[in-house]
Amino acid sequence: MAPSETMPPESGNDLAPTRRVLEPVRSRILRFAFRVQLPALFLLALAFPATAAQPQLPLLVERALETMERSEQDGYAFRMSKVESGLTSVATFDPAKPPATAWDLLQKDGRTPTPKEIESFRKEREEREKKRDEQRKKDAKKKGSGDRELRELIAPGSLQLISETADRAIYRFTMQSDDEDMKAMVESIRGTLAISKAAPHVESLDLASTGEMRPMPGVKIAEFRLTLAFLPPDAHGRALPSTIRSVVKGRAMLVKKIDQDVSVTYSDYALRQKPGGITAPAR
Repeated sequence: MAPSETMPPESGNDLAPTRRVLEPVRSRILRFAFRVQLPALFLLALAFPATAAQPQLPLLVERALETMERSEQDGYAFRMSKVESGLTSVATFDPAKPPATAWDLLQKDGRTPTPKEIESFRKEREEREKKRDEQRKKDAKKKGSGDRELRELIAPGSLQLISETADRAIYRFTMQSDDEDMKAMVESIRGTLAISKAAPHVESLDLASTGEMRPMPGVKIAEFRLTLAFLPPDAHGRALPSTIRSVVKGRAMLVKKIDQDVSVTYSDYALRQKPGGITAPAR
């Protein structure tokens, strides 16, 4: 199973309106990246409606997106380092281990965690996976549901080549949505896509707001940014995520400050062929 990362936990329900608007955007991008859904999406049961079919994209972009669409973390062991509001943690995931011990918390704020903290961490992860599986089952029952890739977020005709070298090409695009309630906000987010020409794959994806956003009354988002970076394809053709950074700044209900900066780094990938079997480390 793949991990899922999201915004920091809320204090009460002050940030719930912000989550309802921003999490679907993040969710779809992360699902494209490595088939991840965010916990907030499970709880709020939000999803974008299907968008119109895309016109043909440049061949390099098509090949890079095809690589990403088959790049799942399922079956891989890895190390995860997280920095959130100045607090740090280091954990590992190994799908070859029994579900109850697949996740292991190694460090918390620079120290060895207590047995109670490790147990709490594992329960939290287990609960996330349950909610994700429940949402997957619900999605499977919906007509036309399933993973919607990055190409569906690119507004037709908006993809523009802004620079190119012998090694890579960088494109810019505007996002799109058929949801009228979210249309204005989504269209104000600009995307930048860096594509490596060697074994074409997405090197990085950056989504950033172009100005202040007012997703709903009482909520002002001064900055929204989601950045993802990926490793080159491994021996199995998967370009796995290396870092994810999510930044949201603004105010809710005029007085509640929103200041969230979460960074997650993935490393030490190893494909588990079967429990107790041979492992194939990723590049």
